[in-house]
Amino acid sequence: MILYFDRDLICRFANNACEDWFKTKPIDIIDKRNLADLFGIDYLIKTRAFNKEILEGREQVFKIDIQTRLREVRSAIVTYSPDNASGEIEGFYAHIVDVSSLNNQSFVIDLNGVEISRQYLDGRYKQLGEVVAFLKGNLTTEFPGIPELAKKILISESKLKRDFKANYGTTIFDYYRHLQMELAEKYINEKKASKKQMAILLNFSNPSNFSVCFRKYLNEKNSLTRNAASEKANNKSYRIFVAQLPVAAAMFDNELMFMVASEKWLDDNQLQPTEIKDKSLFEIFPSISTKYKKKLWQCLDDISNHNTPVYLMIEQDPLKQVRWNVSTWINENSGIGGLIICS
Repeated sequence: MILYFDRDLICRFANNACEDWFKTKPIDIIDKRNLADLFGIDYLIKTRAFNKEILEGREQVFKIDIQTRLREVRSAIVTYSPDNASGEIEGFYAHIVDVSSLNNQSFVIDLNGVEISRQYLDGRYKQLGEVVAFLKGNLTTEFPGIPELAKKILISESKLKRDFKANYGTTIFDYYRHLQMELAEKYINEKKASKKQMAILLNFSNPSNFSVCFRKYLNEKNSLTRNAASEKANNKSYRIFVAQLPVAAAMFDNELMFMVASEKWLDDNQLQPTEIKDKSLFEIFPSISTKYKKKLWQCLDDISNHNTPVYLMIEQDPLKQVRWNVSTWINENSGIGGLIICS
């Protein structure tokens, strides 16, 4: 699959392979969906370092598990290539290859297209685990240095840096610094240590440098926490609203997983919340036709029509047809959070 994203991470090109991944035609993605809409917030967080690097003009290659719209998890090798034809970075191309079928084989394909044994790959991950363990054991001494780490696990410095970045999404030093800040936060909160004491403990030559690093760490952490809390509060408001409706209504997320329903909806369908917890709409109503499955996914794809309900005559079982009024609900990021279905 090939996609193109601009600097705002909005998709400006998608080839036909996106239908296999997203069950959506390119025309319904281009200029309408962003990176988070297509792959989810979890993907955006995990690839944050790669997104930053590519927008600074540095090609990125990494392996990651991606959850599709049908809740399948696909292992993929992703290559980000910068678009700098004009002399400035205007966006980037994303080339995504599904390698799920290789996961259970005795070999895999490395980033250069070369077959390597799974035993070798497992050994490489074990080596990186040794590097992380060594870093954690040296938080109060000093950064060991790339040459020493490479020598410790018997690989070249360039390979160590490349493999570490591909697996952890950041540089070895930044990872080490993050571990130090986590330790500092624990000491300051639990043992009432001062920032000056932590600067000395963590071998900062200048306490002000520690303060800058610690402030940056807290800002990033608080930003993620605020976003998560805000989205949770927004979702909770919708949940309360739907649960208290006097009509038959149910709420589903943007993967069409059940969230909450009114008592009348549960009674009409002779369901208990415990029966359908963690189930998708199509698991609850397996007789829904392919035609209507496609229409339901399309409801999630068009933010411009979110105020316009869609009416469907659904065959919930062979003997029962029900008219569904399908509307979208909007999440904290002004994107489509999922569907509310009244019947």
